[in-house]
Amino acid sequence: MSSVPVAPSREIVVWSARSFALAATTVGFIGAGTGWLGASLLIPAAMGRSPDPDWLSGIVFVAVFTFCSTVFPVVTARRRPARLVFGADVLELAAPGKDTVTVAYEAVSSARVRWFWPVAVLEVCVGGGDRDSRGTSDGGEGNRPICTPRGERYLLPLAGMGSAATIRCHLQRHGLRR
Repeated sequence: MSSVPVAPSREIVVWSARSFALAATTVGFIGAGTGWLGASLLIPAAMGRSPDPDWLSGIVFVAVFTFCSTVFPVVTARRRPARLVFGADVLELAAPGKDTVTVAYEAVSSARVRWFWPVAVLEVCVGGGDRDSRGTSDGGEGNRPICTPRGERYLLPLAGMGSAATIRCHLQRHGLRR
């Protein structure tokens, strides 16, 4: 959740399983609760019946859905956690379970944090002609990074990686936030 200076010119933003689990729990609970409540109230109303939700089954559904939507992403993300490294000349980023993308700072046309916790995303846009200044490293599984089809915009979900303000501070320190 904090940044760890590795060398004078390199900083790693540390991924935390606990913070990732908290974000996954929040998203799962809100999604399950909203979905169940909407379905139990809107479907009977659309069929012309009065809504009479079964609260016990709703509580069980929300609990099971929240548990599953927390445990399974955390277990899979622990094998290859998210990675964000601000190096001397390059930015390294990898979403959980994806290959690492290395982009030179000169090639970054814009970098910003979008949305809010727990669904905040770091968006790094690379100029179209700068194909030589970026590369991917295969983590052994061949999972391509999250990017647009032409590879000009890379996305890194920030769940488990600290606050958006910390990431913005790093971006500004390295001259990437304009």
